[in-house]
Amino acid sequence: MASIEESKAAEKSCGTSDESKAKAVATSETIEAFGEKKDDSSQSLPPRPPTSGAFHQELTDPFVGYWWKGILACVFMLSSLMAIILTLGLHQNRPLPSWPFTITLNSLVSIMVVILKSSMLAVVAFGLSQTKWTWFETSRSMTDYPTYDKAIDGPVNAVALLWLLRGKQIMASVGLSVIVIAVAMDPFTQQVIQYYESTAPSAVAGNATLPRTSHYNLGGPHIGAGLSTIDHGMLGAILGGFWTPSTVSNAVPVSNCITGNCTFTEPYSSIGMCSSCTDLSNKVNGFCFDSGSVCNYTLPTGTVLGWVGSASGQWMTGNDTWGSAPFIPGVNRPWGQREFIWIASGTALRPNTTTCQQGSCPVSAAGCYMYTCLNTYTANVSNGILNENLVNSVPMPGVDCFTAVRKDCLTPTDWTFLSNPNISLTSSSYPNSDYIPFCNFTEYTPNITAACIYDLGLSSQFSLQYFFTDTGGFNTGLFLSGNLYGEEPARAVGPNDLLYLYDFGNITYSNISSAYTSIANAMSVRMRISMIGQGNASLPTQGQIYFTQTLIRVEWQWLSLAFLLVLLTLLFTGTVMISVYGRKPLGDAFSLALLYTAVTGRGETEDLPYLRPRGFWERLWWRGLGLVGLGKGREQGQQGRKETVEDVQIRMLKTDDGSWRLVRS
Repeated sequence: MASIEESKAAEKSCGTSDESKAKAVATSETIEAFGEKKDDSSQSLPPRPPTSGAFHQELTDPFVGYWWKGILACVFMLSSLMAIILTLGLHQNRPLPSWPFTITLNSLVSIMVVILKSSMLAVVAFGLSQTKWTWFETSRSMTDYPTYDKAIDGPVNAVALLWLLRGKQIMASVGLSVIVIAVAMDPFTQQVIQYYESTAPSAVAGNATLPRTSHYNLGGPHIGAGLSTIDHGMLGAILGGFWTPSTVSNAVPVSNCITGNCTFTEPYSSIGMCSSCTDLSNKVNGFCFDSGSVCNYTLPTGTVLGWVGSASGQWMTGNDTWGSAPFIPGVNRPWGQREFIWIASGTALRPNTTTCQQGSCPVSAAGCYMYTCLNTYTANVSNGILNENLVNSVPMPGVDCFTAVRKDCLTPTDWTFLSNPNISLTSSSYPNSDYIPFCNFTEYTPNITAACIYDLGLSSQFSLQYFFTDTGGFNTGLFLSGNLYGEEPARAVGPNDLLYLYDFGNITYSNISSAYTSIANAMSVRMRISMIGQGNASLPTQGQIYFTQTLIRVEWQWLSLAFLLVLLTLLFTGTVMISVYGRKPLGDAFSLALLYTAVTGRGETEDLPYLRPRGFWERLWWRGLGLVGLGKGREQGQQGRKETVEDVQIRMLKTDDGSWRLVRS
């Protein structure tokens, strides 16, 4: 009995001794693997667990046991993409949203892009873990493992693995390309949202207004039978239109356009002044005398440019007459008609012969006049600047007076009144005109809608007649009338208005026509402004107020990169899942297992010893020996040292019991 107990005690003592020795060996090898040695008596490491068991079970878990996280990441990825599309679609061509905490649309989309990108990279990471499994199904260097493991850390490591693979794993290369290209996703998506300015009707009460009038009857003091001086406001308008034409276009005031953007889409009409000019150069006749040294040039009306070539010869003449050309149809009483003859600077003074006729003379001529008209406009105000467009303009009908009725303005009651035997006017009267002359029926005007009657009163007629036909209060004579004399164009003398028009001999027909147009426009503006608040005949036209808003424009083409990466990710993940169905990848579990279990050796029972990493100088040394042909010395040198990680080839091996093991090949 004692011998049996002694035998058991010996076995126990022996077992304890063996276990202690194993621990010491493991401790020594592990410490050596990290390049340092310590006293065995002061520290000990736990024994390595067996190479089978839990680790191998990790490699054979059910399919969903591993992929549910990847599938969830796919759901997040697709949901983020759909959320981006839905958010952008809902805000396309709409104003900027007003959200709490001043969150902007760009910020929200950026957050969703971050979620999209993160979930996409997570899906790729799960797929790469599986392709890492298939990579080690054949013999590979152990250094491939950390390269594969770090590929998901960023584009630099992904490029390193792409270089390692070099097309040997197509699907893995696709996943790695997603990691690299995803760097450009942020700047691409920043270009998706663009902004532009637009206008929309304002909800502000009231409308914008522009002045207009259908009646004008202002003049200066009465100075005689049928004579009145021109009022100062109209005089200023005429002179301003002539001397400073650039100010006329901005002279019409706009009221209540508080946003600086308004539209007057409905045409509106107002009484005004228009102009017309005709080139009369082809009607000039000339002849020379005193042996051809002096010439005279005349128009059919008798307007003459005389003594051309002499020291006191004329360079320009303005004559208050008309007759060299007919008036435009409908004009029965013009204002300020003038005929001009001039010689431009640098023109030859005499013809080649003693006479010239109708266009062969070296002079130019023009005839201009103004007339009362009815103008129709549309307008808009953009950024505080009025743009008024003349839609139609017709001469004011009438000979003895200036009164007309606008047809499309009259009500059925007005037409009933006008059809009475005393007037006998119907809608078919004057079929070629929008207006009906009403000079002979002015006593009936109180019975017609006031806004439909357009009238130039007697006071205005008398004042315009006095200004343009008589001296008009000018001590120097009529406006734009007289002669310019001198030895040369640059030294010509005469009325200041003609000197300004002549411009030292740089005068053209276009200059004269533009001057008359500017004067007429200035007079029209003055008529409209001066009658503001003068009853129903001068009610302003009303327009819609618009406010400027910033709208969102989605540039969908900049989302193409996100769509492409999502499609590549789905293709990559789906292909990997199908190709390795039923096997869990070498992921984090493998990393931990490799640290704690080591890699099995070439045989079923042989364990691979722990390896130490090869340092930089050591790698450089052995490569240098190989370059100079010292291969034999290299082999001999390696026999006396530990193997490095670079020297070891490993692969995955499926055992007879169906489990997978990482073995040295």
